[in-house]
Amino acid sequence: MSILAVMDVPALLNAALDRHRAGDVDGAARFYEQVLALQPDNVDALNLLGLTLHQRGRDADAVAPLERAVALQPAFAGAWLHLGTVLRRVNRPQDAARAYARVAEIAPASALGPMGLGQIAEFAGDRAAAMRHYRDATTREPGHGGAHFALGTLLANDGDLRGGLDHVRQAIALDPAAPDHHLALATLLFVAGDSAGAIAAYQKCLEIAPGHLDAWASLIAAYCTGNDAASAQEALDAMRRHAPADDPRVDMAQGQLANLQGKPAAAIAVLSRALRNMIGAAPDARLGDVARVLGEQAQALDMVRRERIAAACDLLGTLLPLFDDYATADALFAGAAKLGRLRALKNRIAVSLYDPDLTLDRRKALHLDFAEAMRDGVAAPHAPWVRKAGEKIRIGYVSSDFRRHPVARSMRPLFRAADRERFAIYGYNLAFGEDDVSREFAAMADGWHHLAARPDAELAEIVRRDGIDILVHVAGHFDENRLGLAWRRAAPVQVSLFDAATSGIAAIDYLIADRNLVPRHSGEFYAERVMRLPNLYIHPWLTEARALAPRAATAPIVFASFSNPTKLNGRTLETWAQVLRAVEGATLLLGHARAMDEPEIRQRFQSYFAKAGIDPARVAVRPYVADLAAHLASYDGVDVVLDPFPFNGSTSTFEALSMGVPVVSLTGDTMMSRWSGAILAPLGLERCRAATIGDYVRVAASLAADVAWRNALRAELPDRMKHSALVDEARWMRRLERAYRAFARRAIFGGS
Repeated sequence: MSILAVMDVPALLNAALDRHRAGDVDGAARFYEQVLALQPDNVDALNLLGLTLHQRGRDADAVAPLERAVALQPAFAGAWLHLGTVLRRVNRPQDAARAYARVAEIAPASALGPMGLGQIAEFAGDRAAAMRHYRDATTREPGHGGAHFALGTLLANDGDLRGGLDHVRQAIALDPAAPDHHLALATLLFVAGDSAGAIAAYQKCLEIAPGHLDAWASLIAAYCTGNDAASAQEALDAMRRHAPADDPRVDMAQGQLANLQGKPAAAIAVLSRALRNMIGAAPDARLGDVARVLGEQAQALDMVRRERIAAACDLLGTLLPLFDDYATADALFAGAAKLGRLRALKNRIAVSLYDPDLTLDRRKALHLDFAEAMRDGVAAPHAPWVRKAGEKIRIGYVSSDFRRHPVARSMRPLFRAADRERFAIYGYNLAFGEDDVSREFAAMADGWHHLAARPDAELAEIVRRDGIDILVHVAGHFDENRLGLAWRRAAPVQVSLFDAATSGIAAIDYLIADRNLVPRHSGEFYAERVMRLPNLYIHPWLTEARALAPRAATAPIVFASFSNPTKLNGRTLETWAQVLRAVEGATLLLGHARAMDEPEIRQRFQSYFAKAGIDPARVAVRPYVADLAAHLASYDGVDVVLDPFPFNGSTSTFEALSMGVPVVSLTGDTMMSRWSGAILAPLGLERCRAATIGDYVRVAASLAADVAWRNALRAELPDRMKHSALVDEARWMRRLERAYRAFARRAIFGGS
């Protein structure tokens, strides 16, 4: 090599570095190659060429020059770091870990080696090892914002939200211009229930990086959770100005907004497109087939993509039953669970309640799978009963429905009608945010905790500190409730209340039901011991309810259903078609939520009846009515309400009966398929209950023909309802408290 060539090397390196710093990666690479042509063992050029290859997406090509660099200079920490990065990208995690370990050894004051090791461990699912490495990184280099960011996000994902927030805030203080730090803060604040703080942090992220599509998507999700459709639409319009037309994140955001707006068919269309795009499936690929390969792809997906795909599967799974597609929904929930989204198993249970073809054995298997997944390795000992005779029994209610929600109406007696001489009442609120209803419950409680942001282990410890004797899990399968908490046995006695089925969890001692919901010798599986009240259903009286004017004997019969359209499966619709064929000239009025206003949903129902030979003119869909008084006024023109199955009506059944309109219900073999029957029984309306589909059609026709009986019911049933056990909170609460005292005696003395 000539002396002149050797002298040119520093100049070439400087030129390469200038281009590299200016963002001209291709130009820099050409200069690094020229240096290596003159000086093949130049470790700086080898290292930086490897870096440019990585930056251009050529990780496999980057391995050789980086391996050569560290072979020539074994103490070159920067080259080891770049080598670890590209080895991780080409799916050689063990070799990458060795490279990062060398960085940690060579540069003991740097966070970068432990951070690389933490990323490998986290991706492999070894969260404990990842935590150790990230803590090591913050110890070695306390001023490294990225290390605090990595530790904070992992702590939060592991359930320590407060610790996560502390470290993410440190990351922002150290590196305030990093948009992802603000995005992480927003996400954690949102989980903690601070919606306003979360939205402000999302907006700060977007102020720094206006094209950050993940931040736009998360901001839209926050607006949707807060039912702010107008702000969500505005943000979606802004997101589209920054995003490629086919970016799946736009479709995800649009799908969430469409769902909020009561447009499930539109939501399904865009979410399906997003899911196919995210995993590279053909545009016409069947969603069930897409879902079934997710488990095979899980390890190849980074955590962000994994969560995004799982979220799409989960939401699609909840929407597809509207179109009777239970098999695909089940596959999507299973796929989401394989990607680590365990809440999809809870949604899977909820959706299974709508499926008319699901066997009792299959239901049992789903419940046990869910229960085992929620256990997550917890093996807590049974808490001993320590309350002394004569002391108040402490009852704790755990729920995410201490807010404006139908379940809150049924929970009010638990607080306002409780016998405070014998019981102390504690509330554990899992809802995100607070409203006037949650504040009302807090004011009625002897002890109150807002714990949406706390991990189960911490929640259990708070329950233990409060000395709770009986912990009641309310409507555990729905919303943001956390049945997995039960495995931690934070109280001597645990109870499931207002749920639609068994929890499947052996650590829950009792399920509260009634003799109609769960008759003795029921074939349905229950992991708990069933305690039967005279009636489980309780609802405050509807002050808007009133006696209706009689129907004319010559008026055409009007059947109606104002139930959730998801409950209207094909089996139910076929039965209703039989009813319309049996009652000449009768019409059917449908209506419930905004979804009924969507053309595709209307078309689904009307085309179904047309195929069944029913004149489309005999089936009408009422527009959505938000005002309760106006909604109840719709019953003026209704003769008989038809109840769906196997997921019966609940509030809809109560409302119809409160207005004096009879409800025809098919009694099945599950709790949810006996729900309306359990409301009819205390009123003495056994005439309205059917045991088979044939009975259902005959009962509907019989009620339609008996105008005198129906008119008598319209006149007197509202008053009967008003004075029934279904609305008598004090009597209902005394019965429940007798059950609580029985649980206490069993806990102390054993026996039955």
